Amino acid sequence: MHKTSLVILMLGSCLVGCMANPPQSAALDNARDSYASAISDPDVSRYGATELQKADESLRNADIAWNNNIQTEEVDHYAYLAQRHIVAAKEMAKTGRAEASVEQIGSERNRVLLESRTRAAELRAQQAEQARLNAEMQTRQTEIAQRQALSALERTRLLESQLADLQAKQTNRGTVISMRDDMLFDNGSAELKSGAMRNVDKLVAFLNNAPQRNILIEGYTDSSGSAQFNQELSEQRAESVKQSLIARGISSNRIQIRGYGEAYPLVSNNTAAGRQQNRRVEIVISDDSGEVAAR
Repeated sequence: MHKTSLVILMLGSCLVGCMANPPQSAALDNARDSYASAISDPDVSRYGATELQKADESLRNADIAWNNNIQTEEVDHYAYLAQRHIVAAKEMAKTGRAEASVEQIGSERNRVLLESRTRAAELRAQQAEQARLNAEMQTRQTEIAQRQALSALERTRLLESQLADLQAKQTNRGTVISMRDDMLFDNGSAELKSGAMRNVDKLVAFLNNAPQRNILIEGYTDSSGSAQFNQELSEQRAESVKQSLIARGISSNRIQIRGYGEAYPLVSNNTAAGRQQNRRVEIVISDDSGEVAAR
């Protein structure tokens, strides 16, 4: 992305903030300052454009949340995501500078080699220079590897934070997010409630940051009603969550669904509390290979 486009993105974020009440979130103020500092750096704008765009999107979401009087925790969450993307952009800039330095050193090494063919008398000096350049290149390559490892670590921490926010648990099937159906649907309905979209958006954010991961959406009911009705309802609810994700840009190729009806209850259906626990939607997240463990 060109620097001009990034400046436009920054101005867009500023407009959202200026149209609203004066900011009162320290985390959001700090994120804006970090973004302004990062985008003013030509190397960060050049090499970290993708991460800066994500940071801008997170700042927009934070402004929208603040202007709509949504809980401060959500504003701070988006501000935190923006900071993480800004850190990633700066690391990419460091990597880009190191790579450019390696390229420059490589060109210099080639020049020395060419000169060595025409100046035999200076062979020893050229060999010493060659060794120096090789050592410097190795140093730069080591720096690049270290920067890449740091970027990977930052991304891992971001994904772990997002999974924790979704209350994901590790099971023998892998990472599983369980959502109570009363938080997602009205009784007997497969249409997502407006309040469910917050969790859907959190899942979208995770999937965008982990493009190698796929998911399996599973619908479950209690034992009330006929088995056929429960089976169809569980499938419809899983499909409803899937379509909501697709509408937010997640590829359908990354999503599988299953409806299990009243099968696999967590607890006995003999009490109202037990039946409520058994009515749920579970999101099973794949490993990095994209494979999701089946039941």
